[in-house]
Amino acid sequence: MIKAAFFDVDGTLLSHATHCVPKSARESLEKLRSKGIKTYLCTGRHMLEFDFLPMADIPFDGYITLNGHLCLDANKQLLCDFPFPEDTVRALIARFKEHHLPLLLVEENGMTLNFVNDTVIRAQKAISSPIPNIAPYDGKPIYLATAYVTPDEDDLIRSIIPSNCHIARWNDRGIDLILNDVGKVAGIRTIPAAVVRPVTLPPFLKIIPAPRKPTPLTTCAARRAGSAPRVPLYISFDAEVRSAKPYLETIMIRAAPAHTIM
Repeated sequence: MIKAAFFDVDGTLLSHATHCVPKSARESLEKLRSKGIKTYLCTGRHMLEFDFLPMADIPFDGYITLNGHLCLDANKQLLCDFPFPEDTVRALIARFKEHHLPLLLVEENGMTLNFVNDTVIRAQKAISSPIPNIAPYDGKPIYLATAYVTPDEDDLIRSIIPSNCHIARWNDRGIDLILNDVGKVAGIRTIPAAVVRPVTLPPFLKIIPAPRKPTPLTTCAARRAGSAPRVPLYISFDAEVRSAKPYLETIMIRAAPAHTIM
């Protein structure tokens, strides 16, 4: 039996065409919860953004936010956080100022933007979100950076960002800058091992083994679980099932030992 399901927000639960979470998606979440399946958000969004999105009333068992940089429990209390190194933040600020590019810096309890142009306005409108406040960096820890650029500027961005970062495009006017050892899948690994147990897989699911190489994220998971983390196995719908059930994006099952699941 499936024990936990992880959902993206934009284009998965939330439609920016209708500006709502479809009734069918809400019913699917309720059905999962009624069967004892844990539900989690797994998004690049900040928790502050849910205040103005039409889904603040939907309960979840945890929140993997800012592309895995800030992970919260059901009560929105911190499970794990992975801020950018200070020198990385300073380098981003200097290089984006040099090239006169819009840069959003995201803190635990807020976000600031260096300036606004048409690209910023269009990108925020596309995700049903207001324009963040313009303010200088005040030295607080940064958990995500967003560049408002078009695809033809991607190579420029790759050339100016520090080597410990990579980019993830979320629409044709915006990309997130993410630490190399962090991401949504890595964030999923911070969920306590007690959440899920070994299961028998339905025939329409496939196993994707996660990397075994230790990372700061798996170290954090081990510390919070009180022991070394078990080998995680990530289960995802194949193309046929994904198209039939568009709201269920990813399922993760953590099992021990790995060889007990065939």
